[in-house]
Amino acid sequence: ATVAPYPAPYGRVGCDSPKALVENSIEAMKSEDETVDFIVVTGDLSAHSLFNTTVLDAIEFVSDELRETFPKTRVFPCLGNNDVPADYYIPTPPTNWYESVWALWKDFIICSSCEWRSGVESTSEASLKETFLLGGYYRVDLTSKMTLLVLNTVYYSASVKSEYRTALFESTAAGQLTWLTEQLAAAEKDARKVLISGHVPPGLNPYDLSGFWVSSATQKYVSITARLYPHVIIGQPDSLSFFSIFLQVNCLPICIRTTSKFSLLKKIR
Repeated sequence: ATVAPYPAPYGRVGCDSPKALVENSIEAMKSEDETVDFIVVTGDLSAHSLFNTTVLDAIEFVSDELRETFPKTRVFPCLGNNDVPADYYIPTPPTNWYESVWALWKDFIICSSCEWRSGVESTSEASLKETFLLGGYYRVDLTSKMTLLVLNTVYYSASVKSEYRTALFESTAAGQLTWLTEQLAAAEKDARKVLISGHVPPGLNPYDLSGFWVSSATQKYVSITARLYPHVIIGQPDSLSFFSIFLQVNCLPICIRTTSKFSLLKKIR
């Protein structure tokens, strides 16, 4: 962290965002355009080096700010590596962690008071809750022809410690990719397009070419998204928001993420 001999109410380089910056940023979003159809939040609502209930307190603070600022807009968040009991520690059942986060997020995911401009209902609470409590992932229908799949990509991060990778952890991670495949197959059958959101992006870090995910998960994900269903997927916003380029190197799928940023279109007509 950088320490300067003057007040820094909006934070310092190398530090997590203070409350003032979070509040200012969300308010700036509203001043830019408060008529957006939906908002995708790509994780890490909590700061680094927090644990358990303090993580939930941070998630609740940001969630409340979003709900109060955009009371008529659906917000679709995903879990980041700081939104779990400890950094990169994914809780496995039996646990009430996903239940606690769901309680904080369900109101603006479902948003019964929202004017859903597409004219279609989003996914039912029962359907959303089923997969969220299983592994922190879910599906919502944005329009009659567009679906958003929100993944918990922390499961695949190379930063997850080996002792956290229990048999139940691995089966839950594999189950999410099976669910993803099923969702994309259904979208193809129904002529739907799909957005995929997650926190930890697949592929290689453009700065040091290290893998964000474990290689086996990267290969499986590339096989699903780039080989089987590239015509179904129209975008993949994540916490870095880089473009992805999928290559074949010695018969292995490689995803290099460039430093060109992209913006998600606001309207989903």
